[in-house]
This record gives sequence, C-alpha cells and structure tokens, in this order.
Amino acid sequence: MGNLVSSQQEAEITRKFATGDQAAMTLLYDTYGLLLYRAVLRLVKHPQVAELVLQESFVTMWRTFHAYNATQHSLFVWALAICRNKAAEKSYAPGYDQKAIAHV
Repeated sequence: MGNLVSSQQEAEITRKFATGDQAAMTLLYDTYGLLLYRAVLRLVKHPQVAELVLQESFVTMWRTFHAYNATQHSLFVWALAICRNKAAEKSYAPGYDQKAIAHV
C-alpha cells in the first residue's frame, strides 16, 4: 500500500496538532476520515456505532497526540491503530449486541 497523502500534507497536519491548532482535526478528518470510517465499520458492522467510534477516536487522537512519534509510524497508521482499538473496546464491551444498537 503506497502513501495515502504526501509527506508534506502529513507534516502540515502534524505541525498543526503539535501546536494545538484545532484545524488539525479538520485536516485529519478530511484526509483520512472516510478510510478510517470504513475500517471501523468492518469491525463493528453497524454504521451508527462506527460513527460513534470514529468520533471517540478523533477525541483520543487530539488528547494523546503528544504520544505520536512520526519516526515510528505514519499519521494514518497511528490514527488507524487508535480507531481499531476503540472499535475493539466497543465490540467486546459487555452487552454489546449489534442487533440491539438501532437506538444509538
């Protein structure tokens, strides 16, 4: 799998996150939101739950960006790992039943 965006785009998003610029969230969502949503949806199997997981994941990304290390992972890989972890937390939570989630 090749690069999803240019290194300049990732660097811009990373700089904005590092300086606390909230525009980073918009850039990250515009750049990777659909790909992340699709990955989450494959795991949780319910669109409304996937939206919730994606929202929670973006909050986590904002709060934990200080832990991101660009020398270890691309921004997408880091974001995807957070989304997958949140999806797993939701899927394995006690009482999680995909058929009963219609009211989410």
